Amino acid sequence: MPRCQIDKTTIVIASGNAHKIQEIKTIMGPIGIRWLSGNTLDIGQVDESGSSYLENAVIKATAYSRASGKLALADDSGLEVDALGGLPGIRSNRLFGENKTQEEKILELLRRLKQVPFEKRTARFICHAVLLSDEQLLVSVQGVLDGVILSESRGKAGFGYDPVFLVPGIGKTLAQMSDAEKNICSHRGSAMRQIRDFLLRWQDQTW
Repeated sequence: MPRCQIDKTTIVIASGNAHKIQEIKTIMGPIGIRWLSGNTLDIGQVDESGSSYLENAVIKATAYSRASGKLALADDSGLEVDALGGLPGIRSNRLFGENKTQEEKILELLRRLKQVPFEKRTARFICHAVLLSDEQLLVSVQGVLDGVILSESRGKAGFGYDPVFLVPGIGKTLAQMSDAEKNICSHRGSAMRQIRDFLLRWQDQTW
């Protein structure tokens, strides 16, 4: 059960990625929360050494909560490609080379899938998000988006593997969608709306 001294009004977004921070703020909307951007805190690189998305999210949230003295919202996400046995998965930012550009990582992914037919290029984005204070996990949720990996990039928006991830029901890659379209269907959008619902319920309760 949450402790009574938790400040419900201010939350730090545990990320140094300005694009992700703005995306989360947009999804959350006006809910009476003061959001602190994690990229304003000098905590260096957080060692995401967990063996699952949940563990990495908790590691990040703990680091930012300690640094700020505030409640922290963190997420960890990855792309799982069935034909590659679930890779790159939890290592989505590192498996194909930490020092490579995202375009180079996409090219490596496509190289590995070169002989795989379209119907077997099924994949999913997974996002695990947590809300944590003083190492006390308040809530954890998961969002999933199913799709197919294309053989070439389409679209200029988004980031990561968005340009090659086709959402079949919409007929666009994530990189071809507007921010509003992406936030409605994406794995992070799903997870963050669940966090938002928790916060709205929590604000009405007295602990």
